[in-house]
Amino acid sequence: MSKKGLTSSLGTGQEMGWYEMYTVKPRAVNLDRLVQQLTQHGYTFVMKLDYGETQGRRLKNKAGRMLDISVRKMENNEVYVILRLIQF
Repeated sequence: MSKKGLTSSLGTGQEMGWYEMYTVKPRAVNLDRLVQQLTQHGYTFVMKLDYGETQGRRLKNKAGRMLDISVRKMENNEVYVILRLIQF
C-alpha cells in the first residue's frame, strides 16, 4: 500500500527505483544535516520540496538519479522519514 501511494505521487515520466521508510523520534531528525552528509558522499543538492506538513529535499547522484527525502511529523509525535530513488 505505501509503495503504491509513493509511486502515484511521483507524476508522469518518473520511475521509482526503491524506497525506504523509517519511523524515528522527533529529536533524531535533522534534515539539513542529512543533506550535508549525503553531499559529502557525492550527491548534489537540487531543490527543496516543502509542502504542507512535509519537508523534503531532492538530491542527485552521479548517475543522474534523483533521491527524494521526505520528513513528516505525525499526530502521535512520531516522525516518518522516506527515502525514494527516482529516475526521469
